[in-house]
Amino acid sequence: MLGLALGTVLSLAVVRYGASRRLVRGVMLVSLGAAQWFALSAFVGPVAGAVAAAAGTVLVWRVPRPAVRNAVAVLGVAGGAALFGASLDPAYAAGALVLAAGYDAYAVYGSGHMLDMADASADLRVPSMFVAPTDDRYDDARATVTGEGTPAATMLGAGDALFPALLTASVGVASPGSLAAAAPLFGSLIGLAALQVFVHRVRGVHAGLPFVNGGALVGWLALLLA
Repeated sequence: MLGLALGTVLSLAVVRYGASRRLVRGVMLVSLGAAQWFALSAFVGPVAGAVAAAAGTVLVWRVPRPAVRNAVAVLGVAGGAALFGASLDPAYAAGALVLAAGYDAYAVYGSGHMLDMADASADLRVPSMFVAPTDDRYDDARATVTGEGTPAATMLGAGDALFPALLTASVGVASPGSLAAAAPLFGSLIGLAALQVFVHRVRGVHAGLPFVNGGALVGWLALLLA
């Protein structure tokens, strides 16, 4: 959780205080490499996982294209969710989802600093969000969330995938050998679908966590009441 807070502070430092982009990007890429290693080592072992994680980090640094960034972001989210999920009881994980959803809504609709952070992430070209270009002329090097003139792309913050996955992993660890983890998983997918419908009907930048976390929480609560 401290790492998530640090990433937020670093992104804001780039926009508001002119912090060194090279330094901030380096710190975030190292963190991403560690998360990839945690996910990959579960399948190929610690040594091969470290080599693959290093390769993925170098690739996303040298080839910052949406497809590459999205693939590496998937591994990073998987590693982070597994690490946090294995460490938290489902009730504590659910509490984290509630707090994160409230903070996301405030940061987007209240203070607006989430928009600054998203633009900083786009400027740093680190895989902190999933990008789906909707125009063949999309230029990842010039992409911003709030800027004008850049061909449209649908973007989803990596945190919007991390938090519901955290609850899914927590439930899976708490109830091994069962399908209990499917409840928050499917709930978050329904929340994601609802978010997509809302975004297409109400243009602009919107908070994703209230939708995806809400869906995951409803799925988890339905499991408890079943």
